[in-house]
Amino acid sequence: RQVPSFVGPLTSGMASLALLTGMSGWGQAYTDESYRLGVVIERDVTLKQGRHPDAKGEALREGVEVRIVESDDEWVRVRRSDGAEGWVEVRAVKQI
Repeated sequence: RQVPSFVGPLTSGMASLALLTGMSGWGQAYTDESYRLGVVIERDVTLKQGRHPDAKGEALREGVEVRIVESDDEWVRVRRSDGAEGWVEVRAVKQI
């Protein structure tokens, strides 16, 4: 009995699709685990260029949702939806 000529490429394509789907699922799980959201809970917050009270920056409105990139005891590095990134004091952002 002869196997049709399309079976080899079809099987190979299905295996590739399964591999990509599995990798995509793992990537999504990894991203979800490391993806933390926060919201600015204070008025007159400055998105600073560095972790220092005198660092320059731009205004960040109360209620703005941000992605928490990293944090320590005093500062949180956040990213706005437009990609702007900087530091704010810990008390100014609440993780959601």
